[in-house]
Formats: sequence, structure tokens, C-alpha cells
Amino acid sequence: MLSLASWWMLSCLWLQTPAPEMTLQNAIETALVGNRDLQRARLDLENAQARVLLAKDAFRWQFSSGLDIGKSDEAEAGGVFSVDASKRFRTGTEVAFGADIDLSENEQDRYDTDYSVTITQPLLQRGGRAFHERDLQAAQRSFASSEDTYRRRAQNTILSVVRAYFDVRFQEQALVHTRKSLERLTKILEATEIKLNIGRVSQVDLYRVRLSKNRTELNLNRNSTELAVQYRVFSDLLGLATDASFELAPIDLPMPQVTDVDPGLLLERRRRQVTYRRLERDFEQARLDLRLAKQATLPDLNLVGRYFSSDIKDIAAFDGDTDHGATLSLTNRYGFNQRRNRINVRLAENRLNQLSLDLTDFQMQYEREVLDRLRTIAFLEKEVDLGQQNLVFSQQQLEVAEIRFERGIIDSFDVIEAEQNVLNAANGVERAKRDLILAWLSLKIFTNQLEPDQTQVAALLQL
Repeated sequence: MLSLASWWMLSCLWLQTPAPEMTLQNAIETALVGNRDLQRARLDLENAQARVLLAKDAFRWQFSSGLDIGKSDEAEAGGVFSVDASKRFRTGTEVAFGADIDLSENEQDRYDTDYSVTITQPLLQRGGRAFHERDLQAAQRSFASSEDTYRRRAQNTILSVVRAYFDVRFQEQALVHTRKSLERLTKILEATEIKLNIGRVSQVDLYRVRLSKNRTELNLNRNSTELAVQYRVFSDLLGLATDASFELAPIDLPMPQVTDVDPGLLLERRRRQVTYRRLERDFEQARLDLRLAKQATLPDLNLVGRYFSSDIKDIAAFDGDTDHGATLSLTNRYGFNQRRNRINVRLAENRLNQLSLDLTDFQMQYEREVLDRLRTIAFLEKEVDLGQQNLVFSQQQLEVAEIRFERGIIDSFDVIEAEQNVLNAANGVERAKRDLILAWLSLKIFTNQLEPDQTQVAALLQL
């Protein structure tokens, strides 16, 4: 049996167990499964796929049967058993088969059968696959749009995860830099108090150092609070519980260079861009709407062929009482007031022309957007280089200031200023790196080169 002290020591060890480490790869994979907005997009995609199946079902064989049985005082008991089958083809051709079997009590009339086969072919206004496949094509376009929406949402989820990941890491690094700054300011405060006692500095110098130290402590508390908020935001983004415990692993992404990227290859990917694909689908839909609007001005013409047979005895061969025959007819209906149809044709033409202009505008905007993004990345790359140089210079300036302060050449103001420069430069480098990574990833998403299901962190920024 373990003693109470042993249990207490084990509980302390359990409480001090470090939180599990989460890599960026784990975070992305978790978000792609658990993110609730992405789950909604996945459900919308499944619904769109189900609507395609429903639209296809309209072209499959349809079967039905029925039974009608009754009896009255004046007539014998009996009924009718019916079987119907029909199929509509994508060309508009409709085939229908119907059979009725008499179930009368009279043995002579029992099982008398009537059946018919009807073939209908729409012409002109309702002829052709374009008219009869319009619901299926609309469902397929909706499914394609849902696929693009899901893909873009998954891509943006990855971007949000990377942004939140680096926000947390940035906040953690800010805490590290602030703690180091606080340690240096504490040493400066101790040295200033010693110098004040021997009369080498004034009381103002002491107040200045204390004020800077207190300000740094306040920033440390503020950064700690913001870090907790960032962790909660990150957990929600991944679909985890608010109180989920984990630590983010450090990451060093291999950064590409703008000089290594061929803008021509990016510009050629215009047709693969999600917005462009959506505009193309809208353009094809407008072209189909124009075609159907023109067809609506034509007469509604149908060719109908029918073969029928009645009173077949015992569901068997024909006899002298069997009535059968075939008909071929042409039906026509035409409305002479075509004002509405002509207006619909004009609207469809205008819609098609507008989408053609939209496609042209998007082509120009896409080129400008890609080039502007590349220029922004080049600027951020330069900002990272300069920020790293500024950090080195600031650290050197602080070292010199501390030496001069110890020798009494300068007062605490110069040391505090140098300390603040180091803190700002360190945070500036972290911020510039984060912005550069997000800019690269945003460009990759904009050109639709990020495969959500095959995302590997090592190749996250490769174009």
C-alpha cells in the first residue's frame, strides 16, 4: 500500500506532466477533420451529390402497380390489377407500358387483359437533349460549385490554421523576448540603485528605469493573456474542446524565393482558378438558357405512337373478341403572343454578354493580382532581411550601451532605448517571417495549387 505522501508525490508528478506537443502537420490534419465550418461544407457537398443522383433517377425505368377491388349490390365482386412501366430518355423520348388484368367473379371475364405501349417523341420546342437534361446539368453544375466551395474552404482552413499557429508562436516568442528584456532591465535597475547610492546617477535615472521595468512587466502580463486567448482560438479552429491541452512545436518552413518563380506559369493557371471555373460554368449555363429561350418561341410539337390491345382472354393469345390496333398522331400547340418569349431571349443574350465581359475582366484582374502578390512577397523578403540586420545592430547597440553605462559614460536613458530597440527588432523579425509565410501560402491558394487532402508541411509553400 502506498502511503499518503507517496500518493501526494505521484499526483504532483501527474500535474506536472507536460502537455502533448502538436506539430503544424498534426494541426492541419486535425482541422481538416474537426473544423465545423468545413464539416458544413462537406455536408453541402454530399447534398449536391444526392441531387445529381435524383436528377439521374428521372431517366431510369419507373415501375408501379395497383390493385382495385370492390363489390356492390347490383354487380358482381371484382377488381383490376394494373402494372405500369415508363422510361424517359435524355433525348426526350418517352416509352410507357400499361397492363390491366380483370379480376371479376365471372369466370368468362376473369383475367381479361388490356395493355398498351406508347412512344412519345417531343419535337421543336421541347426537342433535344439540352431541354430534357437541363435539370441534370443544373444539378451537376451545382455539384461542381459545391466541390469548388469545399476545396476553397478547405484551403482557407489550412491558411487559417497556419495563421493561428504562427500567431500563437509569435505570442510565445514575444513572451520570451519580453522576459529577456525584463531580466536585463532588472539588472539595470540594480546597477542604477548602486550608482545612486554612490552619487553617480540622479533620482530621475532611477525613476526612468523603474518606469521602463514596470511597463515591461505590464506587457508581459498582457502577452500572457493574449497567448491564452490565441490558444482558445486555435482550439476552436481545430474543432477541439476549449480546455484542450497541447503545446505547439517549433517549425522552420523552407522558404522559396521570388526570383525562383516563373510568373508565366502562374498566369497560365488562370483557367484552374476557382473563380474562373465558376464564371465558365455560369457562361455555359447562360449559353444553354439562350438556346432554350429561342426554342421556346417554336411550336410545341409531339409525335405519339400507340399500340393497344383489349380483352385478351386468360392473358394468352388473341381471339375473335380481342380488340387491338395502333395509332400514330402528331400534336401541336402554339401561342401566338410571343412577347414574353422574345423578352426572355433578349435577357438571355444580355446575360451571356455580361458573363463574357466578366471573364475578360477576371483574366486581367487575375494577372494583376498575381503580379501584385509576387511584388508583395518580394517586399516581405526584403523586410525579413532588413529586420534580421536591424536585430543584429540593435543587439550590438545594447551591448555597447551596457558597457558605457557601467563606466558612467552614458545614463540609463540610452540603455533603456537600446533595450527597447532590441525588443522591437526581435518582434519585427518574427512578424515579418509570419507575414511572408502567409503571403506565400495565400498566393498558392489563389492560384489553386494547394491540395487539401495531400497537404505536407515540407511542401506547403512550393509553387
